[in-house]
Amino acid sequence: MNSRKKAIKAVIIVLIAAVAFGYGTYTTLRSGVYVGDDFFYKKSDSRYEKNISNYIEQTSDHEFTIVSHDKKQEVSYEIEKEQITFYFPDQTISGSWDTEQKELYDNGVPVLQNGNFEFSEDGVNITPDMGQERCSYALCRIIYNDQETISKWYMNILGLVLYILGIIWVMYPEECYFFLRKWQYNNGELSAMGRLWQQIGGGILAVFGLFIMSGMATILEK
Repeated sequence: MNSRKKAIKAVIIVLIAAVAFGYGTYTTLRSGVYVGDDFFYKKSDSRYEKNISNYIEQTSDHEFTIVSHDKKQEVSYEIEKEQITFYFPDQTISGSWDTEQKELYDNGVPVLQNGNFEFSEDGVNITPDMGQERCSYALCRIIYNDQETISKWYMNILGLVLYILGIIWVMYPEECYFFLRKWQYNNGELSAMGRLWQQIGGGILAVFGLFIMSGMATILEK
């Protein structure tokens, strides 16, 4: 009976890890592009979505429709040698895309720096409207097939490792506590309260691992 209960617990533990790891991989490692702090997931070769109401869609060979924060822009572009030019309704942005630095340069300076920098006023960050510059970066990533992801693969692995360590800590509190310090004690044994605190610590570590592994830490940070 005890062996059956242990097997059921093991299956539950593995299933939780598998679901969290799969969800985290899907949400944080899907390719897409950033427009400012907003991430647009790649839905197809011609469409990127933050959600159904905010999207970037390539409507023809040299035209995009961008809908973000209730603002819709029709943007066309042309490429001549290494130079790429975007035509927004109220602004033209031109430069060359550096695939290594991931930046759009104009006269040796990143296009974003041609606008206003983010600054702080009374401890509050204020970001002036640089929508066109930010959109240009996103469109360059799409055009030059240079998408990005919200997180890095090693964050999911880190979460998985922390989760496993937490579970081991919960299941074997005494062994974990005396690990590498058993030599300091003769017939050392934890009290019931000591075992409980070790298990609580392991549970917290496991939950923290799940939080990272599922991608929630990265998504909430954004």
